[in-house]
Amino acid sequence: MVSVQRAIIITSILISLVVITAYLLILDHAATYVDSDVPPCSLAQFDPNCSPSGWMSFLIGDLVIAIALGFFLHYMGVQSSIAISRTTSDIKKILDLTKKAERRRTLFISQAMKNHFGVLLLAMGLMNRLLMTAKSYDDIKSTMREQRAGMERTIQRAHETLIMSADLMDPKLLDEMTNILYKLELVKVDLELGNGFPDYKNTRDAIKHCTAKLDASIGSDTTL
Repeated sequence: MVSVQRAIIITSILISLVVITAYLLILDHAATYVDSDVPPCSLAQFDPNCSPSGWMSFLIGDLVIAIALGFFLHYMGVQSSIAISRTTSDIKKILDLTKKAERRRTLFISQAMKNHFGVLLLAMGLMNRLLMTAKSYDDIKSTMREQRAGMERTIQRAHETLIMSADLMDPKLLDEMTNILYKLELVKVDLELGNGFPDYKNTRDAIKHCTAKLDASIGSDTTL
């Protein structure tokens, strides 16, 4: 950008010099005819006693400036092209690095969510089996409390992971996983003796469905 501005300024100065030179030569040409009986030198006349004017002055003056201006503009054009190519290359490198960083974040978040869901499935499965087989809730009360506390910690970490992935994750998939977590937060297991974990099969299937979507997204190399 700086090179282009510099070229415009210098070009304007050179053009101004050309215009001023041409104007002065026209005045000199007119004065030669008025003040002297001798006409100015012609295009083909190379007399050392004759002051060049008219077309001759144009050839040795303005034409030289025009040629120099052409070389200068060509040089500035080449420099601008090199600068643009370098800038384009730098932008491409930045975009590639950004894409790789997003890919690593996507892999990390996907694996973290799968780990959270795996812990939840284990806790749900254990509580479901205890609730189905226990004769008295008091017999499993301590284990249920322990598993429930572990689930709550895992749910909290899963919420934090989803918040960090809001800019990468498909909104529909984000909503699905968030709804599963909210549903598990509201589960009451102390009244389900003999019936198993509340809505165990549907919740398990929903978690597996989300996990499959995470795997599919990573496998196809697309952002979630």
